[in-house]
Amino acid sequence: MLAKKKKKSITVTISFRSITVVGLGLCTACSQAMSSDPRMFICDSWEEGQKDRVTLIPESQQVDVRGTLYNNDTGAYRPNEENDRGVYRYNEELLSQEKRQQGWRRWITNESALGLPNSWSELNIKTGEYRYIGINGQVESRGQCSQEK
Repeated sequence: MLAKKKKKSITVTISFRSITVVGLGLCTACSQAMSSDPRMFICDSWEEGQKDRVTLIPESQQVDVRGTLYNNDTGAYRPNEENDRGVYRYNEELLSQEKRQQGWRRWITNESALGLPNSWSELNIKTGEYRYIGINGQVESRGQCSQEK
């Protein structure tokens, strides 16, 4: 009789652990799904007097950059449809694990006729630092971004 109780106790413990493991798995999947949502930032543009809306699209490894204008009435930025800047889609480059943990994201902004990258933009999603890197690999311009909510 005692052996049966012990067996039942072990069975209950295993079931409880299974439920815990499944629950933790669901929480992990949930947080990963949330982190794959697009993140939007309003950034200083490389064009004087302009702002850019930078949208990081994690699941596609792409970045959309669109010119914006500030609307004094609403206090928000809206797409700039008054010029031909439109939306530009760039390919995000893979950075080292260390750089990504620091918050850096990098995308190719221009390529040579041979398809070789020759300029990049970088955004630190933690600090908001925004950099333009030229063909020589040096930072040529700096700006600031704020995350749009």
